[in-house]
Amino acid sequence: RGLDEYYLVAVGALLLAMVVFAPDGLAAFIGTRATSAPMRESAPIGAAVFPIDTAPVLTVEHVSKRYGGIQALDAVDLSIGAGEIIGLIGPNGAGKTTLANIVSGLDRADVGTLRASGLDLATATPTAIARHGVARTFQTPQLPDQLSVRATIKIAAANIGRVVDTNAVIAACGLADIADAACGSLPHGMRRRVEIARALAGRPMLMLIDEPAAGLAPQEQLDVAAILQSQAARGLAILVIDHNLEFLKPLAARLACLDGGRLIAEGPTAEVLAASAVQDAYFGLVTP
Repeated sequence: RGLDEYYLVAVGALLLAMVVFAPDGLAAFIGTRATSAPMRESAPIGAAVFPIDTAPVLTVEHVSKRYGGIQALDAVDLSIGAGEIIGLIGPNGAGKTTLANIVSGLDRADVGTLRASGLDLATATPTAIARHGVARTFQTPQLPDQLSVRATIKIAAANIGRVVDTNAVIAACGLADIADAACGSLPHGMRRRVEIARALAGRPMLMLIDEPAAGLAPQEQLDVAAILQSQAARGLAILVIDHNLEFLKPLAARLACLDGGRLIAEGPTAEVLAASAVQDAYFGLVTP
């Protein structure tokens, strides 16, 4: 009875411990510890990466997803190797963001296999996937407006459990001049680069980027492309979702095109863009 005044303190401490050590709940925490593959060590920002094997970083096999009467994905196959930049294109509603959501654990496939360097993405929690080395950015940058760029990057690395040279990430993304500025004061183009820097702060092996060129001026698009190319040269596997082909053509070595949830073409950029099925679906052309 003498401790009844302190039970709220104990409950608060337990809730804080849950948030820090088991953000997806006790069941997910136990399952992740038991089944996750050992985390693959990433290279520091700015250091060259030479993969020790040729196994794909990401493998997607026969993945399907239905929302009610809508077949968002239909038996999709895709793989990405270390150092590759793959562009994912297709009309609105083709399933591009759905695929990114499933790979990052924000949604679950109905059927199919997804693996990233030993981790079963189909069953792992979003937290486990992020800590394994899969980073994600979104079409609309979501940044903490009151925090500085430097603090945002440093906190992102800590959340993933990485020790990262924050200054190296800032330099890699060309953010040195605004490192101490509040994120809320930045224009859209800079916010996009800060979001990419935040993703890189976790030292990922795979990064999923949704519409990075959206709303950017031509020079800003070139700046983002240069950041992505420099990180791919160091071994990062990158999947870029975008409609802007002028941005993708010099950036991506391969393109994959979705239409109605089906992968209708995949291969070298020029070949995919020349395919009649891609032109019909993506450009709205009708084949005679």
